[in-house]
Amino acid sequence: MNLILYFGVALLVVFADLFTKFLVKGSEVLMSGDVINIIPGVFRFRYVENPGAAMGSFASNRWVFMIFSTVAIIAIAVYLVKYRKSINRLFGISMAMIMGGGIGNMYERLFNQNAAGQYVVTDFFDFHLFSFWKWVFNVADVAVCVGAALVVLCLIMDLVKEYRTNKKSSERDELVELDAISEDEDDLRELALLDGEEADAAKDE
Repeated sequence: MNLILYFGVALLVVFADLFTKFLVKGSEVLMSGDVINIIPGVFRFRYVENPGAAMGSFASNRWVFMIFSTVAIIAIAVYLVKYRKSINRLFGISMAMIMGGGIGNMYERLFNQNAAGQYVVTDFFDFHLFSFWKWVFNVADVAVCVGAALVVLCLIMDLVKEYRTNKKSSERDELVELDAISEDEDDLRELALLDGEEADAAKDE
């Protein structure tokens, strides 16, 4: 069941990514170089051809990144299949999002050529509220980034859970030790009382 969920999430990401790219490439406004303002001064749709990795990085090392991406996608798929029953479900979904985003962008790097014959990825989400933000991205990039953030969150949650478990275990050991000390003290008191009673009986005789 978990495996169906994970690969279903990955396929959903791939579908959403390729479908939105299809819509963008079918827009006369965007393909003419114009923009579509969603939130004026903050967010808009703008068609950008990205020859590199996420948000334009590694443009000059396309094949190196493609090999790395392929290995990463295969590794995630194998990991999900092998550990589908033991991993945290949120962690599995996060990894599936990363895998789906990687597949979506990988598909365009292999099959999407521009007019110059260059293989490019279609980007169109453009936040221009911040002067330092220069990147335009797509659904696949969002899935990869959100998935990576959730992976980090899962790891932090696991560390917190482990810390609490160790703390409870330590507290439990301390209580057991205190109980043992208390029992020893009670035994000593009982022995002292018995010694006292025996001494009193000896005096009476």
